[in-house]
Amino acid sequence: MIGGLPIDYAQARLQARYGERADEPLWNRIRSAHSLAALLEIARGSTLRHWVAAIAADASADEVEQSLRASFRGRVAEVARWMPEAWQPAVLWTAHLVDLPAIVLLARGEAPSPWMRSDPSLQAYADPDAEARRAALRAGPLGAIVRALERESADGAGKRPPTGGALARRMWVEAWRQRWPQRTGDDDAALEAMTRLIETHLVGLLERSADDAWALRRALAEQLGTRFRRQALRPPVAFAYLAIVALDLERLRAQLVSRAAFGAVR
Repeated sequence: MIGGLPIDYAQARLQARYGERADEPLWNRIRSAHSLAALLEIARGSTLRHWVAAIAADASADEVEQSLRASFRGRVAEVARWMPEAWQPAVLWTAHLVDLPAIVLLARGEAPSPWMRSDPSLQAYADPDAEARRAALRAGPLGAIVRALERESADGAGKRPPTGGALARRMWVEAWRQRWPQRTGDDDAALEAMTRLIETHLVGLLERSADDAWALRRALAEQLGTRFRRQALRPPVAFAYLAIVALDLERLRAQLVSRAAFGAVR
C-alpha cells in the first residue's frame, strides 16, 4: 500500500492495457494499407481501435495529430486515476509532453500555426496578439519553462535561436522530479535510470538517419518493456508504460499522417 491505495490496483490495469499492444503482424498489416480509410478499417478491427476511434477517413494530417495528442492525454489521465494518490501529480505531469514542442516554438516568439487554434489544450496560447499570447503562456502550467525559454532567446538576440528543446526537457524533468512523493531508494534509482535511458535515446537520434531512428525507437521500446516487467507492483511501472504508449502512438502517427497528407501509398 502507498498513500492508502494499493499499487496492485494500478498494476492489474496497466498489465491489461500493455497486453492490448499491437504485435508485429498487425503493424505489418497497417503498413500495407494503401489509404487512410483502409488503415482505419484495419485499426478499428484490432487492439488499436481506441486510438483511432475519433479519426475520420477523410481527416487531415493536422486532425490526425490532434486526435492522437488527445488520446495520449486521455490515457495519462486514466493511468493517474489508477495510481496511488501521492503519485498522481507526477503521472499527470507527463500529459504536457505532447504540448512541449509547440510551447517551445511559441515561447521563442514563433507565430502560432493554424492547427494550434483548433487544439483545446493549445488554443489558449494561439492568440493573434503577441502580448496576449505571451501572457497566456506565462500563466499556463508550463509557465516556468516559457520564462526560461524567453530569457534564453533574449540572451541570444541577434544570433540564430536554439532549435532543440533541451532546456525545456531539462526543466520538464526537474518539475517532474519535484512531483515525486516520498519513495524508496529503489524507486528513485528506477526513475532516474529511465530518465537517462530516454535522454540518451533522444541525443542519439540527432546523429542517426531516419531508418536508424526507427531501429533506435524499437530498441527503446524493448528496453522499456523490460523495465515494465521488472518494475511490477512499483510506481515506476506507470512511467515505463506511458513511455511505451508514446512510442506506439508515434509509430501509428507516422502511418496515419503519411496517408492523410499524401493520399494513397503504393
